[in-house]
Amino acid sequence: MKNILSMLIALLAFSANATVIHNVDDITLGDFTGIKSMDQIDTGSTLFRLTDANGDNDDAAVFLMYLKATPFADISIYDPVTGNSLQVFNKGDVPLTSTSLSWNIFTDEVTNEVTRDTAIIDWESFAFQNGNWSSIPEDSDDGRDHLSVFNTLGSGEPTLLGAHVELVWYPVIEAGLNGNDSMVGATDIQPNVADPGTTVPEANLALMLGIALVGIGYTKKIL
Repeated sequence: MKNILSMLIALLAFSANATVIHNVDDITLGDFTGIKSMDQIDTGSTLFRLTDANGDNDDAAVFLMYLKATPFADISIYDPVTGNSLQVFNKGDVPLTSTSLSWNIFTDEVTNEVTRDTAIIDWESFAFQNGNWSSIPEDSDDGRDHLSVFNTLGSGEPTLLGAHVELVWYPVIEAGLNGNDSMVGATDIQPNVADPGTTVPEANLALMLGIALVGIGYTKKIL
């Protein structure tokens, strides 16, 4: 409990004073929280899914860590195929506001347990929206990437409020941190493994294929 309180104090102090600029390739979760042991890097993920879906229903806890975006926008989840969306937080919510998203995994109906609003959204492949910014850059109003996604599940490092994934939004990802950012954490949600942002790069696949072909050729030569 003491460690969690210390992390929250450091996080709030950092968010109140942050004006540091980092190159996007160097950004870690610790840059946002001020806790350097949090060395996870941006996964580049754009889509998300529930992680422990079982039976008929499952849910995920989502909470605001801190916010400094001016003005701060509503945060929603949406289905990139159908366009269906569900508001998670509104721009009037304050840090540490939380809600639970409950899914029927057979019908894909999801309910915000605070507002009781519902929508049909694929629990295996959904995106986040922060005002005009989307976790899918092409869906943002300016077509740019405004989100860093940090996977903390099973990292062995301290996490904020037990979050399994932490999302940090800021004006322009290429410019790095500038103090005008907001953070959302969630449990039982992870980057979608089918998301191109989390798969093996094509160049690496080509390299492995090339090595395999060389191996086959070498085997034939021996035979």
